[in-house]
Amino acid sequence: MKRPSTAIVGSGKLATALAQRIVSQQWPVQWILSRNQESGQVLANSCGASFSTLEHLPPEWKVDLVLLCVPDDQLGFLARHLQHHCDVLVHHSGTVDIAVLEGEHAAVLWPVMSFSHLVALNWPEIPLLWEAGNHAAAQVVLDLAKALGGPILAAGGADRRRMHLAAVFANNFTNACVTIAQQLAEQAQCPAETLNPLLRHTLTQVLTAPAYLQQTGPAQRGDISTMESHLRMLQHHPELANCYRALSAFIAHQVKKI
Repeated sequence: MKRPSTAIVGSGKLATALAQRIVSQQWPVQWILSRNQESGQVLANSCGASFSTLEHLPPEWKVDLVLLCVPDDQLGFLARHLQHHCDVLVHHSGTVDIAVLEGEHAAVLWPVMSFSHLVALNWPEIPLLWEAGNHAAAQVVLDLAKALGGPILAAGGADRRRMHLAAVFANNFTNACVTIAQQLAEQAQCPAETLNPLLRHTLTQVLTAPAYLQQTGPAQRGDISTMESHLRMLQHHPELANCYRALSAFIAHQVKKI
């Protein structure tokens, strides 16, 4: 099946991951468009594409498919700028409505994943949430999802935003809690790696059975004296004390519901 001529807008972590994956799956990328000329040219070279800044695109420039891999606040402007230069326009945000693309030939494909240059991705495991404005856009975005290789789930704007909220708790807040834990370990004159076996055990548990069934700790037991002792240790760090209180209150509330 002939692949649509494709341009990727952006040259950051998401753009790089998408470009590398689809090129490896015989989905050629013809253009990389980026305001960052250095990283854009590097990405274009890596996938055999041409490079241009948006300012230097000729008026007659046209491709079948444009993938917008840019910050959320840039999507509206770029959609208006590029919608007449392509047949299908796709953004990859978990929070922005498809309406920002201002047309029926629009789609969303959001990978439920945090992107990093430090860790290789296993694309066949990454869920892909999609939405499309019409049948033609749906066909293109589903073909793209199949090329990426992960589980494909239809999700409209409201459901996608709720899943993004879930992902913030699963990834961003978990990472923040681990950061706090590592700093506390180092203050206790122990290497941060001391926590690694516990972290691995915790993640293994929550990936094999519902997390709420495996909650432990002083808040779960109602151990007030231990929690008060912890809060005294955090008395000079009010933001951490507030986090501790809020999470402990949530855990205690969950115990009452079980």
